[in-house]
Amino acid sequence: MQQGIAQGGLKHPDDAKLHLGEAYLLAGKSADAVKTFTAVQGSDGTRDLARLWLTQSKGSS
Repeated sequence: MQQGIAQGGLKHPDDAKLHLGEAYLLAGKSADAVKTFTAVQGSDGTRDLARLWLTQSKGSS
């Protein structure tokens, strides 16, 4: 996922970052999850979802 996001050209890069953050969280890499969720800047609701996941990740660490 990281490589695909880094290559660019995605239709919905913030969606991809959101899924990457979720994967990090499920893998127990909460620091990487926080960094990824913070990078989501979409105006289509993805930023709001990332902030919710961010609170979840801080609660589980």
